[in-house]
Amino acid sequence: MDILHLAFRVYLDVVNVEGLHWTGNHGNRLSLTLNVKNGGFIYINNFDQEDSTAIDGPFFYEGNTEEKSSVYVFDFLPPVHSVCRNDTDCSAKVLNISHPYTKNKNVTIRWLPEEWVDEPAGIHHYDCEAFQLTSNTSEDNLDMHSKTPVAWQLSIRPWDLETTLPLPDPGVYAIIMTLYDSAGNSAKVRRFVVYDDVSEISITVTRPITAAEAVQNGGVFWITQSKVSLSWDGLFYNSLHRDKYMLNGIAELEPWPRMYDEVTGQPPTSRSREAIHNTDGIVFFQIDYAMSSSGSAEPHNWTLIRDAKIEIYIPPPDPESQSRNERLTVWLRAHDVIGHTANDSVVFYIDRTNPVITNVTFTEDSKRTPGVQRSHSKRR
Repeated sequence: MDILHLAFRVYLDVVNVEGLHWTGNHGNRLSLTLNVKNGGFIYINNFDQEDSTAIDGPFFYEGNTEEKSSVYVFDFLPPVHSVCRNDTDCSAKVLNISHPYTKNKNVTIRWLPEEWVDEPAGIHHYDCEAFQLTSNTSEDNLDMHSKTPVAWQLSIRPWDLETTLPLPDPGVYAIIMTLYDSAGNSAKVRRFVVYDDVSEISITVTRPITAAEAVQNGGVFWITQSKVSLSWDGLFYNSLHRDKYMLNGIAELEPWPRMYDEVTGQPPTSRSREAIHNTDGIVFFQIDYAMSSSGSAEPHNWTLIRDAKIEIYIPPPDPESQSRNERLTVWLRAHDVIGHTANDSVVFYIDRTNPVITNVTFTEDSKRTPGVQRSHSKRR
């Protein structure tokens, strides 16, 4: 061991003395060979001779020779996805979450090992971690305020295809997979998931669907115009999504040599860093309306809208219909990102007729006493 250590030290000294210097580039291979030979010599003093100071030698030993070679490969680049390459906002399924909006706490993450390329070292292993994202206000981005993962699976073999992480509580999570090559370089992939198995859409009974043109009389809403401006601000809400700011934008991750982030994308197929447009946690509404003269109507032609308001136009009356007791029924359905729904409806009564004055009589020192004919009905 001492001889090998000494020889290695001398070898380095030789390199320094000769001023050799070489800088490797990515992909270069450096081959080093070390040749070591042991040996030695002795002098012999024969004390049996009269002249004991006579020394014979030196006598040299023929030692053993050992040769070792090493190859050093220079790898400075992290793994790369074969489809995305340097496009860090690639639309390819670099990392596939079973569903980005889920009621299942066990989230399955899948990838295709053959799509990852690393030359010359090759992929060594994967680490997969889940971090909860939170925000303190409706204006701030969701962020990783804690650097400690809530779930993880480390040292995943390079030929594995998937792993499952159990999420502890409802919320928004960042799933980060780190790919390491055999040289220690790494790349990161970040995807997001919303887990919620407890919330629901609630209805505020004191904030019904209203029409700006409607006039309430005796518990009935009357409309006399063809254009109707409907609104229902505050009627539906998902308190968990609203109060925990779960639909806010998501902050950037700290810089990394290669980072594949989900920058853009909207529900239902993607949860990205983009904020999700919502009204009190409701991401979209469906509306339908119908005119009827009697009986009850049913929705059959839902229209998707994003905001809690819309203008509709009442069609002209059917000239063959003898009834003037028309009603406008409006149905509304609210949706959140998880797939919960809630419904509400309202009935407006349409008055297309002018007042009719009948039986007008005059008497001395008296006022006119007109009669107004109108149809009345209670709100359903």
